Parts: sequence; C-alpha cells; structure tokens
Amino acid sequence: MLNIYKSNKIEVITELLAKELIISPPFITEKLDVAVPNYFLGKWLWDQITISNQISALYEFKTISSYTEALLTKIFPAIDMGVWNFDSIKWGIIDSFEELNSYKESLPLSNWINKYLNNKKIIDGDIHNLTKKIANNFIEYLNFQA
Repeated sequence: MLNIYKSNKIEVITELLAKELIISPPFITEKLDVAVPNYFLGKWLWDQITISNQISALYEFKTISSYTEALLTKIFPAIDMGVWNFDSIKWGIIDSFEELNSYKESLPLSNWINKYLNNKKIIDGDIHNLTKKIANNFIEYLNFQA
C-alpha cells in the first residue's frame, strides 16, 4: 500500500506517522519503507517516532532516490536499476544538454544550457542546481504519478 502525506510542518508528519504505527503496526515479518528527501531527515524522523511511541518498529527511512530504485527493481526485476539513481539522472541530464539545446522546447532553459556549453562544459552552482531540480522532479513524478 502506498500512502502519501505532504505537509510543510515536519512535526505534523511525524505525529501522523507515529500514531499510524501505533494504530496499525506492521507485522513482524513486514518491512515498512518510508521515502524521505535525505538521510538526516530520515534519522531525525526515526528518532522522533521512537521517542513518541517508546519503541521502534520494523520501518526504514530511505532517501527518495534509493526508494525509487527499490520500487523500480520490484516492478522491473530484469532491468538493472543502477542508472535510475539520483546522481545518474543528474549526469544524464548534463550529458544531454547539447542535444536538448537543439529543441525549441528548451528555450526556457537556454540560458543555463548555453552557459554550460560556452563555459567549456564546466559545472558551476547554477548548472548543478538546475540538474538537481530536474532530477528531483523526475524522481517525484516516478514516485507519485497517478
């Protein structure tokens, strides 16, 4: 089962998840994966839920990229999902800048693409942030598409 909770207050999500684990705990053999944006937030959530419930259950907080890779591996077991991790997607985007620049649909991104291509393909903070945002959107789409 896939449950999606979205809030701008992490405390609300933490309380909701802690209560849900008390009301409906996973079976002893069941593994519950929770996707979080980064490792440190996952560690903090795990600590808060453990403090709230006074027990830790069989749940694991995974980064969104590792959760995506695990999900795709379950759906397509015959395909190597190593290329679907966050860093691989970012590098794939960077490697595609020249080709992407040839399409008129890339006009909103042309400032960044031209900066990268005209600057001897050096990756600066702007290029890194652009590819990070595109990769994040792609991964969120894969995780939460209807």
